[in-house]
Amino acid sequence: MSQPIEKPDHTVLKQILEEAVPFHRLLGLRFQFSHIGDVEVLLPYRDDFIGDMRRPALHGGVISVLFDIAGGAAVMTQIDVADRVSTIDLLVDYMHPAPKQNLIARAKIMRLGKKIALTQLECMAENAPHQLLATGRATYHVRRDTTP
Repeated sequence: MSQPIEKPDHTVLKQILEEAVPFHRLLGLRFQFSHIGDVEVLLPYRDDFIGDMRRPALHGGVISVLFDIAGGAAVMTQIDVADRVSTIDLLVDYMHPAPKQNLIARAKIMRLGKKIALTQLECMAENAPHQLLATGRATYHVRRDTTP
C-alpha cells in the first residue's frame, strides 16, 4: 500500500516534470501526486492528436506516450533525484477509442526493486473518469546514483 506524501519533494518533482522537460512542456502535461508511488497526469486535448478522422478518435500513440511518462513519474516519487529511470517495456491494452477530450493517465508502482520497477497504468477521458480507454503496465530500469 502506498504512503501519503509528507515531504515537499513532490512539489519539486512536479515543477521539474512540468517545466524542465521540454517534451512535457510541449504537451502541456499536468502532474498530481497524491501518494508516493502514485501519479495522475493530465494531457490537454489538441486537434493534433487525432489519428482517425472518420470517428474522430485520438491516435493510440498519444495514450502510449502518456502511459510511459506517467509510469516513469510514479517511479520517480520513490527514488533519489540523482537516480535515473529508463523504460524497458510498455504494454498497452486499448479498450475504447479515445474521444476529443483531455486525457488522464493514472500510474501506480506495483513493485520497486534495486534495479527494476513495475507500474500499473489506466487511461480515461477527463469527462468520463469511470470508463477506461486503456490499461497497461510498464517496466523501468532504475540506475541508482552511487556517488557518495
